[in-house]
Amino acid sequence: MENEENLQIATIKRLGDVELKNSALLDEVDGLKVKKVLAVNTITNINSKEPLDSSLKISGDIEYNFILQLENDEVVSTTIKQDYLLNYENKSIGSGSNLDVVVSSSEATVENIDVSSTTIFTIYENCINSSLSMAKSPENVFVKEEEFSYHSLLLCKSYDAVANFELIKDNKFNKILYVVNNASIKSVMPSSGYFVVAYEICSTVIYKTEDGDLKCTTINNSFSNEFEANGIDKEDIVQARIITCESVVNESEDRFSVEVPIKLDACIYQKKTLPCIMDAYCLENEIKLTSTTCEKDEFLPVSCAVENILTNYSLDESLNPIEKVLAVVPKNIRVVSQIVKDGEVLIDGIASVCVIYYYENEDGERIIDCSNIDIPYSLTFGAGNVTSDDKVGINISFGDINVKSRHGRELEFLIELKINYNVVKPQISYLTNDITLGESKEEKDYAMEIYIAKENETLWDIAKKLNVKISDIMGQNKDLTLPIKSGDKIVAFRRVTN
Repeated sequence: MENEENLQIATIKRLGDVELKNSALLDEVDGLKVKKVLAVNTITNINSKEPLDSSLKISGDIEYNFILQLENDEVVSTTIKQDYLLNYENKSIGSGSNLDVVVSSSEATVENIDVSSTTIFTIYENCINSSLSMAKSPENVFVKEEEFSYHSLLLCKSYDAVANFELIKDNKFNKILYVVNNASIKSVMPSSGYFVVAYEICSTVIYKTEDGDLKCTTINNSFSNEFEANGIDKEDIVQARIITCESVVNESEDRFSVEVPIKLDACIYQKKTLPCIMDAYCLENEIKLTSTTCEKDEFLPVSCAVENILTNYSLDESLNPIEKVLAVVPKNIRVVSQIVKDGEVLIDGIASVCVIYYYENEDGERIIDCSNIDIPYSLTFGAGNVTSDDKVGINISFGDINVKSRHGRELEFLIELKINYNVVKPQISYLTNDITLGESKEEKDYAMEIYIAKENETLWDIAKKLNVKISDIMGQNKDLTLPIKSGDKIVAFRRVTN
């Protein structure tokens, strides 16, 4: 029999992780030897992803943003970029696969002046199940329909934009050395032909004062951008994540202008509904309904939460005691494990920061030093109507970081975490995909039939049992009221041909 056109049902599946190891060596800047790497932050950019048969090629570059102390004790900043090419093998990947690649962790470690980095990529596949179809009703068959809803993938696309903010140059901001940015989405508003993303950038700015002192401050700025998306409508769902790239600092006579490039990865899903045949009968023939199991995902809009880590950390005895904290540089946040419960998500992970400080040597000289610190965390955040069966994708970024030094070796951290999460609700439905006419029914040899309705029976149930049209029941039982009640007497008249 002829079927409706195939359904384009969207689902998302995590394929796995792949690790990239890289290294960088910076031994001099402007002809001066590097004495110490005080801090390094990595940004892993994905420039292209090419699905092939059973593999995925990922290419891009890694930015290493350094704060260095040179042999003349001057503190400077510089950036190195290195290209990479990575191959991820998976038999389920085909040349036409729609794949989403997420940098789930990117961190650098320093030993002397040697820097090594580890980046973890997580691979997702946006699947389209186009093999499912709905049955159409043949002639002379009465059908009972219910609405079948599903999400269809409109597009997955990366967008580029630039956010700008300014700092007034004065005796405080005399020279900016280093800017680390963390972005988080506050809301996504779909509209006709475009969507608007409101987001926040938390910038850690390390600078020198007019007196040459090294200091640090955190600046929060809110932005919004409009992104074009042909075919999108205000009822559609946008799941997105945002990352920042290397900042560009421009200096004029009276101010610093900071350009922060951002990359937004967005997947847009459209909700569609179709009538699905749930039951059917024919007056002349027996019929057979064939159903198939349908796995589908319901996609929810990107959501946000804010949580804090409050913890103490003891400095290793081998390190010099802290006289004064100069700067705290955010490095990386890893999610080690997560548990989804009804209405909440539990996360365990590690937040990595670098503390730059000075200590006084025996001669009373101030010496700049640093310590890379891994802070374990465990937190729970409320997640609305999430259930334990849902798939939750989490993206965490740093907000404000405050640290207090106590007795030279005890550090008290208060770290704000901005959490964006995408929720996907897996569902299983059943679709009637075929109706087959069978043998002819035996014609009943009586002209009238009286039926007593049972509890919870509907007019459809009774018409199917009596093998008559619903319209005939209503026409022949003028006093019948709906809904049907238990004990209602229903009369069916037939034309007997014998």
